[in-house]
Amino acid sequence: MLTAMPHASAVVDEPAHLTSGYLSLVQGDLVVNREHPPLVKALAAVPLLRMRPALPPDRPGEGPGSAARAGEDFEFDYSRRFLFGANDADKLLSAARLPIVLLTLAAGLTLFLWARPLLGGIGATAAVPASLAALALFAFEPNLLAHGRLVTTDMGAALFALAAFACLERGLAATGAAARRWAIASGAALGLAMLTRFSSLLLVPLMVVAAVLDRRRPAGARAFSLGAALVCALVLVNVGYGFTGGLFPLAHAPIASSLKTQPLAAMEASPLLRWLPLPLPRLFLEGLDLARHKNLSVEGPGYLNGSYSSDGWWSYFVAALAMKTTLPMLALAALGLALSLQSRQLGTRQLGIWVALPALGFLTLVTAVTRAQIGLRYVLPVIPFLCLAGGAACSWLARLARLARPQGRARRAGVAIVVILLTWHAGEGLAIHPYHLAYFNQLAGGPDRGYLHLVDSNLDWGQDLVGLGRFMRENGMARINLFYFGTADPAEYGIQRSPLEPGYYAVSATHLMGVYLPDHDMLSAFRAMVPVAIIGHSIFIYHLDEVPPSLQRR
Repeated sequence: MLTAMPHASAVVDEPAHLTSGYLSLVQGDLVVNREHPPLVKALAAVPLLRMRPALPPDRPGEGPGSAARAGEDFEFDYSRRFLFGANDADKLLSAARLPIVLLTLAAGLTLFLWARPLLGGIGATAAVPASLAALALFAFEPNLLAHGRLVTTDMGAALFALAAFACLERGLAATGAAARRWAIASGAALGLAMLTRFSSLLLVPLMVVAAVLDRRRPAGARAFSLGAALVCALVLVNVGYGFTGGLFPLAHAPIASSLKTQPLAAMEASPLLRWLPLPLPRLFLEGLDLARHKNLSVEGPGYLNGSYSSDGWWSYFVAALAMKTTLPMLALAALGLALSLQSRQLGTRQLGIWVALPALGFLTLVTAVTRAQIGLRYVLPVIPFLCLAGGAACSWLARLARLARPQGRARRAGVAIVVILLTWHAGEGLAIHPYHLAYFNQLAGGPDRGYLHLVDSNLDWGQDLVGLGRFMRENGMARINLFYFGTADPAEYGIQRSPLEPGYYAVSATHLMGVYLPDHDMLSAFRAMVPVAIIGHSIFIYHLDEVPPSLQRR
């Protein structure tokens, strides 16, 4: 991840998230980008406190705090001026991405530590091999490597979701004081998840179902553990909004009184959750309502396999997983999930509750409530659970080899299959480096044909301006016809746009398929052409002797 970061320009969400996080720390401002909770954005901005980047005025020519900061138009304009106008964007991004890398490492460690007791029931000596196999699947998984180094909320949500289930499961396996400590830890992880993404609220019903199904302890003890976790989560959400909202300002800038968060005492039940009298901060509820509104009134259509839809597809996230996950990972995860649902297999009851239920349940709930189907990252918390399922499958295959007759050829077959699949998986993660975001498996045609199936944050999220600038310098280009999908400033990477004229054209994959363009076929002339180069699998370079008629008319 560290060696891949210099190859990626700011993706679409990074400027707004980083700006929002920094404003929350130095001004107590939770209004900018409030459709996302503040925790991970603030964590990413912590390294900036020592750098003290300049804050531009709210509006050009005006002083700070001179205008209302609510609204997407403001946040994109202001964050662009903050990152690319007033400061060195690469320097700020490099620093801000490091905390996200640490969260990714923490997720890998959590998965490994939980896999040892959870997967140990598959075989007498299976715990260590299963946990190592799960960790290997995690470490080379392209989607985790891609989002685990970007200033977004996705990796944080995956970490805290995994930790919430891990601690709850350990608590239900323990007794006495240990059970209480695990319950508090589970609640803390759930609270951190809710402070990271609003979709983490979907974890609550899944945790309730898991606690009901896991009958290792009496019903009263399970109810206590679950209740303690939920209370702890609510307390942490309120404290978290107060902390990041300026109750304890951390830096030099004054807090604008009109932008301060509501005090902790100003709590109310959410209109969306009236059936649950949960005390939550007002700004949390406002952000939840805003996120819900934006989800229902999605501005652009989704794109899947050449089709466009503003209503989404039930198959979208399943299809994204099928195309953007390595084939060996898919095979192992499918086998592990199948085993976890077979109660006849030793130790698989707990796997069904704590691996299959979170993975399949979260995938189903997100599909049911999300119309903004623009990336696999929305179900990124599912992938660590698939790694656990894959680790269980590896251990089961190795156990088959141990149970085979000494003289039988099948004795080493299970181990050989595991080694081959894990090596293949690792090779996929290494081969796509440093362009992990653009990964597509062989069934989808590989990364250079991924645009035929999925775009936006699945492939083309504005991350390849660094490579485009390098291509222009190496080929002596002073300027280029540019159709770029993203929020970064091309000039920051030495890219000068030219007016529409014959010559070289750089077209982002998302625009190539016309997803967010007024006319989906606006750039259709390029689809039939063979590009002279492809930058990072997401920007296609063409050379034209004349401007296409579809562009001449505009």
